[in-house]
Amino acid sequence: MDLKNKETIDFERRSFLKTSAVAALGVASTSLIGPFGTVSSAFGQGEATLSELDKPRTFTGVPPGVPPGLPEELFDDTALVPTKVFDNLYCIGSRSVVAWVLTTSEGIIVIDSMWDNRDGKLILDGITQLGLNPADVKIIILTHGHGDHYGGAQYIKDKTNAEILLGKTDIGFMKAVSTGANGPRSPKPSIVSPMSDGQKITLGDTTVTVIDTPGHTPGCMSLIFPVKQGGKTYIAAQWGGTGAPREMSDKLTYKESIDYFEKKTQAANATVKINAHLFEAHGYDMLDAVRNLKAGEANPWIIGKDGLTAYFDGLRKYIGEAIEKKPA
Repeated sequence: MDLKNKETIDFERRSFLKTSAVAALGVASTSLIGPFGTVSSAFGQGEATLSELDKPRTFTGVPPGVPPGLPEELFDDTALVPTKVFDNLYCIGSRSVVAWVLTTSEGIIVIDSMWDNRDGKLILDGITQLGLNPADVKIIILTHGHGDHYGGAQYIKDKTNAEILLGKTDIGFMKAVSTGANGPRSPKPSIVSPMSDGQKITLGDTTVTVIDTPGHTPGCMSLIFPVKQGGKTYIAAQWGGTGAPREMSDKLTYKESIDYFEKKTQAANATVKINAHLFEAHGYDMLDAVRNLKAGEANPWIIGKDGLTAYFDGLRKYIGEAIEKKPA
């Protein structure tokens, strides 16, 4: 399968339908969270205890009470094989959501932390399996304030004393919302440092640039950072959150954020696309492909400038359809 030149540079309608459904887990406006309070228990029965941390990770189906339309993969905790995607970037996680591990000359930056304490342990165990040292984790960057991205952060911090960073606006959002994806499954980190637009987070020889892209959540942050392979450096772009919000004003903000982030990625000469939910755009296949790369084969995560243009065009089409859609 030619992942680079065929399917990964396009946002399929199926992917959009799934990611828009993900927004129902915790929409960008706190005033709309209420209706999901009745199903919050479906997202977990509270944070994992120490005895639960090593429970088998199996998929038993979508829990009862979940709103229709959500992708079943979102509830699949089956662990993925920890994978080296670039010389300094690794993927650890489950079929539901992943964390990205960025190595630097002075330690490790973890991008997102999945759902809960058990996921936090999965990340640290994965770091060990990859031949890295969990004690080297210095920074945890959270792209936005939904539980499937912040839930494992406190566990990792407790084990490593890493600093946790989240967009300033989403710190308040995370604290205010306790239903849907922000339900009892996902413990909220106690001490979080705020991130702001254009902030450069530097650890050793690596700098991550943070771009304010509200829409998916009020303080959603997208990232630009270097990845390395075979002596070459490429620039990666990670859109902070895909699912469309419910409020029209937030949808319009989302649309503006796409244009803003695209300009930033163009200025940085980005050619790599990273995402947290691998059920989007054939992410599982891409992970398998990079794990089995043969000499001379292209890394499927390098999609080029044209690929990123197609990606952002797809996002614009997606949010445009969401804006045009009349409320039910």
